[in-house]
Amino acid sequence: MKRPKYKVAQGSESLLVEAQDTKPFRSRARKGGLSLLPTVSLDVLFEIFGFLKPLDLLSLARTSKAFQNLLMRKLNTFIWRASRSLIPNLPECPAYLRGPQHAFLAFDPH
Repeated sequence: MKRPKYKVAQGSESLLVEAQDTKPFRSRARKGGLSLLPTVSLDVLFEIFGFLKPLDLLSLARTSKAFQNLLMRKLNTFIWRASRSLIPNLPECPAYLRGPQHAFLAFDPH
């Protein structure tokens, strides 16, 4: 970030007035920083998902259709199993519920 430019005001040499910049202020945060996440290899995504808690996986599944389709598939129940194993003393998922349904029932505050 650049220092603001100062100039001496007319009539008083001791006062400094900030010069008007015509450039708009740019935020340091990068917009769309995670927009390429759905294009990452599935192996890498599954490795990352293995470290997320069930509520985090639910939140991630609600962010985009690509993540929803990936996380809500019956084939990917191993992700939810790994996620549940991170929570101590959590009861096993009943046979009539799938991983996302169990996570919603156990962790969703709504």
